Amino acid sequence: MKILYITDNLASSSVFRSQVHTICESHSQNHEVKLLAFCKPIDMGYKSNCGYELIKVRRPPLFSTSVVSHLQTLFFTNRKLFEWADVIHCRGHGPSLMAINILKKFGIKKPIISDVRGALVDEISESSDSYIHKFIATMIYKAERKIFSKADHFFFVSSNMKAHFLNKYSVDKECNVFPTVVNHSIFKSMPEARKAIRKELKIDDNFVYVYSGGASYWQNLDNILSAYKDAKLKHPSIFLLILTPEKEQVVKLVEEARIPKDDYTILSLNYEDVGKYLNAADAGLIIRSDSIVNHVASPTKVNEYISCGLKVVDDLNQFGNQSYTASNWVDNYMVLEQVLAEQSAVYQKLAVK
Repeated sequence: MKILYITDNLASSSVFRSQVHTICESHSQNHEVKLLAFCKPIDMGYKSNCGYELIKVRRPPLFSTSVVSHLQTLFFTNRKLFEWADVIHCRGHGPSLMAINILKKFGIKKPIISDVRGALVDEISESSDSYIHKFIATMIYKAERKIFSKADHFFFVSSNMKAHFLNKYSVDKECNVFPTVVNHSIFKSMPEARKAIRKELKIDDNFVYVYSGGASYWQNLDNILSAYKDAKLKHPSIFLLILTPEKEQVVKLVEEARIPKDDYTILSLNYEDVGKYLNAADAGLIIRSDSIVNHVASPTKVNEYISCGLKVVDDLNQFGNQSYTASNWVDNYMVLEQVLAEQSAVYQKLAVK
């Protein structure tokens, strides 16, 4: 089976390392895989020693809009790549739109899987009520309508997302739900690492909550810190471990919350080390506001927490309740082997049509 996988991110994105590379590398064990990456200028020099072939194309801004996609299509000349493929698996709106436009340009018929990753129109609309954001949301909505009318098969990251889009566009094509995957070579249970790191951080006797992520407003870290500070007064044995690529911003938030320095640790790690430090915790924190974007999501960090054997805490009122684990998102977890098997079955079915 010849699979052309199309993405819009590369090495500078943790999403690529945790999800795109994991899927392509795993599928390459049983299929021929080529990855077409429309990427940022910073990634054009990236080289990968992997089981799939990597083809890089520079990606312009507003890649998920029809106008930009059509312009990019005009300059795309690699017809043979699309003729080679048996199935085209597109990760997200921009790659799906590019596949549709390129196939039309060259007059090629190949099955397209649109792997929808989020409610992008709603995400942009919710981020700001400015005119420019409304304009971009409208442009992406037009592109989204085209994707849902032209793609042959759909993958969604949650059952809620499936229901949302099937209702929005009255889709009658086949589809599957595949939650966000994680790299199980990095995110897994590591008892020895747990012992060593808890000793290193001097948290052996604590119930440790971990927050893994950045300082963006939608991650609600300020609310997490405030709730943790209050809970610490009632539950002295709890401890907060923060793993973040945005250490300076997070340090400022913690200082503003006036949490004593002995009550937390902030670390900025290489991606490959995050799983080991997650193992040092007992529960992972994820707090999201009530919105369409979050309702349909399959957050990567939740599945990383689960893969490392942690409880998942999505309710600030549960700080200190050591037996609590969330029901939201948790049932959406799927091991990588099952994802690969079910996706391969879809590839085979589409290729023989």
